[in-house]
Amino acid sequence: MTPSIRLLIADDNEENVFLLQAYLAGQSVIIETVGSGNEALEKRRYKQYDLILMDLQMPGMNGIAATREIRQWEREQAAPPVPIIALTAHSMSEAALECKQAGCDGLLSKPIEKAQLLKALSAFVKERVAEPVDPAIAALQPRYLANRRNDLDKVNAARQSGDFDVIRKLAHDWKGSGAGYGFPEISQVGRELEQAAIRRDASEVAAWIGEMENRVGRLMAA
Repeated sequence: MTPSIRLLIADDNEENVFLLQAYLAGQSVIIETVGSGNEALEKRRYKQYDLILMDLQMPGMNGIAATREIRQWEREQAAPPVPIIALTAHSMSEAALECKQAGCDGLLSKPIEKAQLLKALSAFVKERVAEPVDPAIAALQPRYLANRRNDLDKVNAARQSGDFDVIRKLAHDWKGSGAGYGFPEISQVGRELEQAAIRRDASEVAAWIGEMENRVGRLMAA
């Protein structure tokens, strides 16, 4: 099992976002979405992504300006640059030079097709190879997933009561144990949920709990 790709989609058009999400259904991808360049910049400032899909035409700070700001921040912080693919409805020739100068690594022209998106994903995200799971560990996986299902009841109860400390502790446990049982995506979600709980960000906490529910459900079904 390979670790999930952390993808940020910056696009203010909900229909475009829904389409991209549908294209990536079934892929090992954790998707976050924002609707402006300002939000994309803010997300990048406190998170590391494997890839950013950046629409060029957004309200406020557009995609070109957001890319420039992200690259500037990465240089100032000595942070590894995240690959950024620009999304545009303009002709490739019109946008290509401006995108390159801003710091984009690639460009996709709308309407984007599924094959184009998956090809770009493969090109800009390094292939990950998961280590084989030891048979003794594999035998423990069903019990581990059942325990995480029980944890979800606890974490949802804590969310309802606003107990971020309980959420943080459970998420910390997921972060530390998932990869050891052959589920690096559980460790990754735990890491994100722990940080959201530390920030006491209720909406993000809810989103990552939902992501954990989806992943545990799919893993148990498999």
